[in-house]
Amino acid sequence: MRSFEKAIFRLFAIHRAPNAAFQSGRHHLAQPQKLELEPLEERRMLSTVQILAAGSTGDEIMQLEIGGIVEATWDVSAEMQSYSFTTAQSVTGEQIRVRFTNDLFDLANDIDRNLQVDAIIVDNKRIQTESSGVFSTATWKPEDGIVPGFRQSETLHSDGYFEFEPTPATTNDLIRIRARGSEGDEQLSLLIDDNVVYTATNVSTSYNLYYFQSTLPVTSDRIKIQFDNDDSDGVSFDRGLEVDWLSIGTSKYQTEAADVWSTGTYVDDVLTPGFKQSQQLHTNGHFQFGYVPASEIRIVAAGATGNENMSLVVGGVTVQSWNNIGTTFSDYVFPTNGTPVSPDDIQIHFTNDTYDQAQGIDYNLIVDQIRVDGIIYQTEDSSVYSTGTWLPADGIAPGFRESEVLHSNGYFQFASNVPRPGGFALGSNFVIVAESDGIASVTVNRIGGSDGNVTVDYETFALTATADVDYISTSGTLEFLEGETSKTVDIPIIGDGLAEEYERFTLTIDNPLGGAGLLSPRTTVIEITNDPDSGDNGPGDPELSVTTEILAQVAGAVAFDWTPNGSQMFIAEFGGYVYVLEDGQLSPEPFIDISDQVNGVRGLLDIALHPEFETNPYVYLAFVYDPPEVYQNSGLAGADGVGNRASRLIRVTADATKGYLTAVPGSEVVLLGTNSTWEHYNGFVDSTVDLDEPQGGLNADGSYVQDFLAADSQSHTIGSLVFGPDGALYVSNGDGASYNAVDPRAIRVQDIDSLSGKVLRIDPLTGAGLADNPFFDGDADSNRSKVFQYGLRNPFRMSFDSTGQLFVGDVGWTQWEEINAGVAGANFGWPFYEGGSGGNVQTPLYSQLPEAAAFYASNQNVSAPLIGLDHVEDAIDAVIIGDVYSGGEFPTEYDGNLLFSHLASGHVRAVEFAEDGSIVEIKTLIQGPPFMTQLSVGPDGFLYFMDFGSGQIGRWLLN
Repeated sequence: MRSFEKAIFRLFAIHRAPNAAFQSGRHHLAQPQKLELEPLEERRMLSTVQILAAGSTGDEIMQLEIGGIVEATWDVSAEMQSYSFTTAQSVTGEQIRVRFTNDLFDLANDIDRNLQVDAIIVDNKRIQTESSGVFSTATWKPEDGIVPGFRQSETLHSDGYFEFEPTPATTNDLIRIRARGSEGDEQLSLLIDDNVVYTATNVSTSYNLYYFQSTLPVTSDRIKIQFDNDDSDGVSFDRGLEVDWLSIGTSKYQTEAADVWSTGTYVDDVLTPGFKQSQQLHTNGHFQFGYVPASEIRIVAAGATGNENMSLVVGGVTVQSWNNIGTTFSDYVFPTNGTPVSPDDIQIHFTNDTYDQAQGIDYNLIVDQIRVDGIIYQTEDSSVYSTGTWLPADGIAPGFRESEVLHSNGYFQFASNVPRPGGFALGSNFVIVAESDGIASVTVNRIGGSDGNVTVDYETFALTATADVDYISTSGTLEFLEGETSKTVDIPIIGDGLAEEYERFTLTIDNPLGGAGLLSPRTTVIEITNDPDSGDNGPGDPELSVTTEILAQVAGAVAFDWTPNGSQMFIAEFGGYVYVLEDGQLSPEPFIDISDQVNGVRGLLDIALHPEFETNPYVYLAFVYDPPEVYQNSGLAGADGVGNRASRLIRVTADATKGYLTAVPGSEVVLLGTNSTWEHYNGFVDSTVDLDEPQGGLNADGSYVQDFLAADSQSHTIGSLVFGPDGALYVSNGDGASYNAVDPRAIRVQDIDSLSGKVLRIDPLTGAGLADNPFFDGDADSNRSKVFQYGLRNPFRMSFDSTGQLFVGDVGWTQWEEINAGVAGANFGWPFYEGGSGGNVQTPLYSQLPEAAAFYASNQNVSAPLIGLDHVEDAIDAVIIGDVYSGGEFPTEYDGNLLFSHLASGHVRAVEFAEDGSIVEIKTLIQGPPFMTQLSVGPDGFLYFMDFGSGQIGRWLLN
């Protein structure tokens, strides 16, 4: 099992006997008492919620959540102020959470955001935040740091929330359950020692608290919460119970905790008892808190020769050994007899490595996975540490190797928590340095985690500045130890005393190791100048004041699309899952899981739905493909490896009989990339850094393999899917070349017989090229018959306007980002031309290739970009094209404006056109979150966004 983020959790192995005080029956328990709070739906008056709050810096963002829905978002001042919201119906304190959403701690710049909430006032009733009945998930205390609990503090020190109650708990025996139903008629029962002591009927669709006052002490391990009346007709309704938490007095127990046992929760379409770490009961069943079953450790392993020996070490002690492990995968079982075991207690050792080249002997131990109480932990997961794994990059070295093989005596160390090594990003995409300064300093940040030791390479590249004349060529490797998040690269600047215009070079980061990734920006432009105050113009201040409404959050979400009537949103997750959002609820199970096909480094990148969905219920998925052969290899060539790959576009059918919430099994059709298969590229090489490796997808005679989408790099792969007004499906595909170095493979984008660096136009039912395509040759399956436009580097997103004009956002190289708007057959010039504020300019370094001279001499008709965005002047790092605005939420003056965003900064900008198509103005519309990967106008006229950094899908409402 692979996913974008694997959750690994602690297991227990002892069953606790019932308390004798409750064994004789129900008479020891008090009957349910009607407390002061009534269900919310019984009172229909308006409520006013006031929050008294202040931020430590004045940049804090606060959200009000009522009944599980975010109702309001505010920018919080540094001064204590009141923030008010009027609800549509009566609300009480137990419905309310106050969230802090943009925590930042930057020691170098002396920034520490914190949210202080003095109190909330609900209909003139004040609830103090430091009350003993207020629960916090983000309050820091010196004795234990940040842990959830009743912290009796006014401050949220990190992202999280306060959860309020109208009065503090007055007794240690008051039991509260926070729950909601999917239909509003669900029935919930509370059991103590398997006796039903309280039943709630018609559980509301918004969160409510349900109370029971016990007359005797109760502990959580004696409690079950049961769903009694599951029912579904498969179409119009489907009952389900969602239990957020249970509390006993001032102790709170989260349902998704690792020791909560469920008998009614589906995972991967399977309903079995287990530790599901979910709040959902999908069918009649129960949650049991503090459940501790007996443990069993099961190892799935094989030997390369059948002579390998393996040992199981638990808590540092060898508890079992097996000799002569067979060459086929088998289960090796060790019962723990009630001793609590968690994955981080476990090591698997290889003990008799032998290598004799003369005799042709090479022992290796292959461990596919371990299972603890039926829960699977994959050996190739990024959380598994190895001391005996060989990789071509560095041989045998200890580390998180993401491999199933022990090549020498050593061990696999499993973990109960997936480490978060984070990703690397440069502190800025533009740095100005005076010649007299002598040093240009560039910050490299580690974002999104700091677990483990990781490294990243850096190197300078010349632009208009000359290496070792204007600056000293600099390269090397930065090592970040556990917990380190920032380092600086210093580049010596050479002063010549001449009066010159500015000169530029770049610093690029690449090749992260240790489990870390690459974020944006990856390249910084360094400008050497005699005028250090000359800065960039930047995008300017936003024109619109908006409120952000978050609709859903899916870790790793990258793209979305709607059914034509807007009733369902399909959300694509980078790792290969698709979920459906309907009526504000996210499907508990994925619509489809293709994670075993998706290369986890490059990902599932876009999704589209057929515009005639009711008659053609097709969902289209574009991703980089991991073929079956990866499961026979490790390292670069293994599952989710960074070795060379190829892309695919598939079509699956949504199952109408199940409300389109699942795909029809076996309905997958490959539309593009039928030959994106193992034999057409070298998966053991990463051509991002190995520029000498021949490109993938070539036949023996040098011609291009038909229907092959090359990905000879870790990016620049298949990118965008969009249906045109003509009913055709348009697909963008990158050059598949290295994103940092001058890569001769990029030249293939100028060849019509290669599918690299193209916009393709195909029949959405068959994947065939269309007869009116500009290079159609009579064979609808030939590469050139599918090409619509070419000469592109990384066309990540595209959109159409009402006239049928296609806009393509091409993510650029060292200086330019492009927005292109050519006709059928247009050539946008990459890799020989790019950007330019007034037209194409020759691409530095690529212009020195021998093929460039011939291209320039040919006087080909190259389409200049509609807009060239300079990394420096426009303060942009990567362009993300959005829709042409046609909604009704924003003023009509923005109708017909083309939207795009700056990836790292989150600025959303709008291009205003004149009637003749010329550009009138480019203005900044909204300040959005960083790392948005989609901007789309929904069927309801609102502007929606996808924030890849947080996984949040939201929309903007005009203030």
